[in-house]
Amino acid sequence: MTIDETDGLSIAANPSGKVYIFGGKSNNVWVVDTSASPVTLMSLNATNPPEPRKYAALVGYGNGFFLHGGMVGNNSALSAEVWQFSTDADNKNTWTYVASTTFSASGHSAVVSILPGANNTIYFAGLTEDFVMAYDITHNVTYRPITSMMKPDARSYSSIAAAGNRIFITGGQSESANMTRYYNDGYQLVNEKYCYSQSECDACVSNDGCSWCSSPIASANPYNCVAGNGTRTFISGTCAADNVMKMLEHCPELFPSWAIALIVIGGVVIIGVIVFGIMKLRGTKSGYDPVS
Repeated sequence: MTIDETDGLSIAANPSGKVYIFGGKSNNVWVVDTSASPVTLMSLNATNPPEPRKYAALVGYGNGFFLHGGMVGNNSALSAEVWQFSTDADNKNTWTYVASTTFSASGHSAVVSILPGANNTIYFAGLTEDFVMAYDITHNVTYRPITSMMKPDARSYSSIAAAGNRIFITGGQSESANMTRYYNDGYQLVNEKYCYSQSECDACVSNDGCSWCSSPIASANPYNCVAGNGTRTFISGTCAADNVMKMLEHCPELFPSWAIALIVIGGVVIIGVIVFGIMKLRGTKSGYDPVS
């Protein structure tokens, strides 16, 4: 089976191992099941589909994906809609209209950042209105994660990826006065909210980019779980690797709980061996019952 409509397609993969394809003149959803042998391509009979569109932003989520924007109608209208496609047992192959964002776009890219205990957020890049925009899935809110006046220029067709609590954005193009400018630069956006919200060391250091410190690095950062400071917003390694924490009590992940358990077990075994040896030795002398 092949996809007849190839113009304006978008693609997204989710943690379940399925790759979804959507776009073009139809509103069909195609799925590639990478867990099957051989890998299969099939069209899904989805209910309540959105209007057909080209160059929408797709991002895998749960057992399906989110869709935002796209070029609809006569190829001049850009959609601001957010739709969710779900293959859950209760919502088998069902589209759900979620919201309308404050921006519209086509040809842009999206990535979902799911930090433990934090709100699920979709970041969009490749926009003509702003460098990057975010959509809070939990609270159904669109916002600008970068408010500084020194943020990079807005550009379309950028690529975006997530790693730990960092978002990476590269490339793109912009047009002005009938001139096209192409970008070959790259930026990172550090999400420090998760680090700041943690009060437990184990939860903090389990996320890439966060470190634990029993006292503030700076007066401007009165938090125990540290995401960086004014000169280094991202901590590439925890503890001694970044000279942020030097004492074991301030950096317990250097001495994890499983190591403590091994020491305790080892101590019990050693004590048992010593006691057994003493009893065995005493058993060889008169007046003592031998140890069998």
